[in-house]
Amino acid sequence: MSFRKTLLAATILALPLAAQAQPVTGLYIAGAVGANWQSNATANVTLLGDSVSMRSTSSIGWLALASAGWGVGNGLRLEAEVNYRSNDTDDVRVSVNGLGLASFNRTGYVSTMGVMGNVLYDIGLTQRWPVYFTVGGGIGYAWTRYDNVGTTLAVDNTVLRANNTNGGFAWQLIAGMGIPVAAVPGLAITLEYRYFQTVDVSVDVTASNPRIGTVGGNANVQNQNQS
Repeated sequence: MSFRKTLLAATILALPLAAQAQPVTGLYIAGAVGANWQSNATANVTLLGDSVSMRSTSSIGWLALASAGWGVGNGLRLEAEVNYRSNDTDDVRVSVNGLGLASFNRTGYVSTMGVMGNVLYDIGLTQRWPVYFTVGGGIGYAWTRYDNVGTTLAVDNTVLRANNTNGGFAWQLIAGMGIPVAAVPGLAITLEYRYFQTVDVSVDVTASNPRIGTVGGNANVQNQNQS
């Protein structure tokens, strides 16, 4: 094979990679699924004159999101995102007036749905790197639901539950990397880390048993997630 033919073949093979390395320009869509870790949440309420603290720990949950955006062409991207994350209750610890009490029958889950506006910047596309990196963040609004998060006290079978759905301001930080797929121009596989937090969530805490009936109070709990 002549030098000219060899050079031509090498150029043809390199063209798809060069096309993939260009910054995103114009409209794009994206989707993702992954694991979600929710930070422990503590609800402190006063019930019948007693100070009750209920600390819940969630198991590893899941996250799904979809987004559509616009690439400026220099690595900067602006996008709108819808996300949903859910975590089951793994453990609930209760203390009354500072005294820890044994409990059983943990129940419930916590879910959050958010609508976000993100600003992202891709690093490395203009340098023709095989892998590029993304940093960014976003703000928006999210609705968080506590669904029967609670436990049953072993001492007298009192059932404690936290319930409510409310919305408020949310924000997130995003960092990740992408690998362009040379065989499909415009397609990339990405791996991202997201820290997502909302304003404190207001939950209604109730305690029920045949002796006292049902009493309740309100508490604010934190909602912090890592995905």
